[in-house]
Amino acid sequence: RVLFRSGLAFLGQGLHEEAATTLEKGLEAVPGSVNVLGVLALARARQGRFSEAEQIRSELEELSARQYFPFVPRAYASEACGDMEGAYALLDQAIEEREPHVIPFLTGRRADLSGDPRYESLLRKTNLA
Repeated sequence: RVLFRSGLAFLGQGLHEEAATTLEKGLEAVPGSVNVLGVLALARARQGRFSEAEQIRSELEELSARQYFPFVPRAYASEACGDMEGAYALLDQAIEEREPHVIPFLTGRRADLSGDPRYESLLRKTNLA
């Protein structure tokens, strides 16, 4: 959990290499963690490693077809691949399912997403606006 949060913090500060390294360590500690994979996809995209981000997204989509897991990691991966429409749809589903990670996602991404009416709509839906 500490590595996941540290990876997010590095990403939020624009320290993409540090974020990716930290998240990779997180995957070593918790192999297959979908939460870590979702954020790692975003770190990879910010590093310009788009094919790796797309590979992670594909892996998460395949997993979600076989079993339930939270929508938020898939939203990170969708954002990483430039599919903001898909990311917002997944976040909307996360809110409907009352996923606990959706609130930190929304509050932690204000600098990146503010001004987007879809983001503002999600904030209103969660009473964060």
